[in-house]
Amino acid sequence: MLRRQQTTCQRDTSTMATFDATGMSEQIQAEMQVKQFRDFLVQYNKLSESCFNACVWDFTSRSVRANEENCTQNCVEKYTKVWS
Repeated sequence: MLRRQQTTCQRDTSTMATFDATGMSEQIQAEMQVKQFRDFLVQYNKLSESCFNACVWDFTSRSVRANEENCTQNCVEKYTKVWS
């Protein structure tokens, strides 16, 4: 009887250890996903700010002028080529 209880106890502990490792792995994966998303947002904000400051000159009109739109498109293409 005592032997059977020890075996059961050992199984329970190994199952708990596996569960803890799996839980840690899921937590690490979730943290990595959050970090990747934050890094993406930082890069996106840099791109937006950089291209906006370089290409948008006229604030007297609500519409975007053709030269500003072309500049912005070229800026985004260059930025994405450099960072990809």
